[in-house]
Amino acid sequence: MTDLPKHRVNMIKPFLHTGVDYTGHQWVLNGGERRKMYILVFTCLEVRAVHLELVEDMTIHSFSMAFIRFPNIYGILSHVYSDNAKSFVAGCDIIHDVFSSSEFKESLSVCVIQHIKIPLHSSWYGSVWERLIDLKILSL
Repeated sequence: MTDLPKHRVNMIKPFLHTGVDYTGHQWVLNGGERRKMYILVFTCLEVRAVHLELVEDMTIHSFSMAFIRFPNIYGILSHVYSDNAKSFVAGCDIIHDVFSSSEFKESLSVCVIQHIKIPLHSSWYGSVWERLIDLKILSL
């Protein structure tokens, strides 16, 4: 077994390095009506903390809104790790464009969030958050 990456063994603020992924759909009762919804899993790569966001669908808009809510609770993160799903790639690109726009550039110049995509067809890179999805489904 190789050494752990440096970002996983340092004592730093929780959720500074965060992995993100969707679960499969969940059926939710809302006023007697069954709706298909998804859970967006944010996991801290240092202390293994987990934050769950319930979203209506897996669109770019739903991901962006959940991603904006997340730093409001835990603070600005530095790295987001995800697979290559379209909503993650496009959502992180939109957020990066907003942060680098002229309206926000001065106030958010310290908020440099790097989006790191795992290599294609290499699911073991994301095993940290994929394992949490398996555990969550088993515990429901």
